[in-house]
Amino acid sequence: MISLASQPLGQSCAELRHSPGGLRLLAVWHNRCIASCKENCWRRIMKFKIEVGDIEKHQVEFTHNQLIGSLMIKVDKKTVVHTTRLINEPVQEIYQFVVGQMEKSEVRIEKLRKQLFGSRNSVYVGNRLVRVFEGI
Repeated sequence: MISLASQPLGQSCAELRHSPGGLRLLAVWHNRCIASCKENCWRRIMKFKIEVGDIEKHQVEFTHNQLIGSLMIKVDKKTVVHTTRLINEPVQEIYQFVVGQMEKSEVRIEKLRKQLFGSRNSVYVGNRLVRVFEGI
C-alpha cells in the first residue's frame, strides 16, 4: 500500500490499494484537507455589488461559484435568483428583473461562461451597459 496522506497541505490525500482486479485509488480525506478544499473552493467565487437608482437606491449582489455550481442574485439582501448546477452549465445565461417601487429600473445580467473556468458578466441598467466583470 502506498499512502500519499502524509504529503504537505494542498497535495492529494489518497491511497493506492491492491484489489483482486489490480491497483485501485482510494480517497481518504483528513480534517485539514477538507478545510483546505473548502478554502480553495471559496476563492473561486465571482462576486460583485452594484448600486442601482438615482433617487431610490438599491443594492444588487451577484455571487457565482463555478466549482460548486451555485449562483445567487440578491436585491437589498433579498434573494431574487438562486440556482444550483453541478453538470452542464450553459454557455450563456441572461437574468432580467425590475428593481424599485417608485423609480423602476430594469436590470439585466448576462453571464457568459469561458471555455474551462471563469465567466464574463455584463450588467445593464435600463438597456445601458454599466459594468463588465471578468474572472473566475
